[in-house]
Amino acid sequence: AVITLDGENVSYIIGHRGETLDAIQYLTGLVANHVDQSYYRISINIGNYREKREKTLEILGKKLAFKAVKTGTKTSLEPMNPYERRIIHTAVQKVKGATSWSEGESIHRHVVIGPDPEYKPSYNRGHRRGDRERTSSNFNKDGSYNRKPRTSGYQRRTYAEGENHPQDSLFSTFEDDHTATAVRESINERPDTSLYGRIDVKKNMDE
Repeated sequence: AVITLDGENVSYIIGHRGETLDAIQYLTGLVANHVDQSYYRISINIGNYREKREKTLEILGKKLAFKAVKTGTKTSLEPMNPYERRIIHTAVQKVKGATSWSEGESIHRHVVIGPDPEYKPSYNRGHRRGDRERTSSNFNKDGSYNRKPRTSGYQRRTYAEGENHPQDSLFSTFEDDHTATAVRESINERPDTSLYGRIDVKKNMDE
């Protein structure tokens, strides 16, 4: 049977982390099962506390499970009743590489979450930076890497001896034209000047 209660100031009935509510539920079950030979399972819920508590425990279990996988350490939780411990165990099972177990006796029984020693993660080493796959088929017999040709339609152009790259010819043509023009203007201004002018060196005055 499920008994649902709602009203103001229900937090006093719930108590610290539901301890008062669990005690009331336990006593109610004893009274209900003392009447006759039948067995009644009593569940008392106040202000949707059970649903909220279940959600909180599920989030906590997954968080500590991921922590155990990342750090390789174990964490002990506070003592819980069998119902809440079951929620933690179910949440941890959803995380690969983590496991949980119960320790302690009676009211001190609690859940411990740690890394699963039997779990072996699979690393995908085929992908490197730039999503490039380097498998055994990409290497030559001598161990050198066999680069795959470009498939985007790019073709490397080869230039014959004496032939310049289009970009190089653009700038070289510009420079050659201006240099030749400057030389011709200089010759026209001074017809008696040869193309290769004489370079005079100052002689020592003592000579």
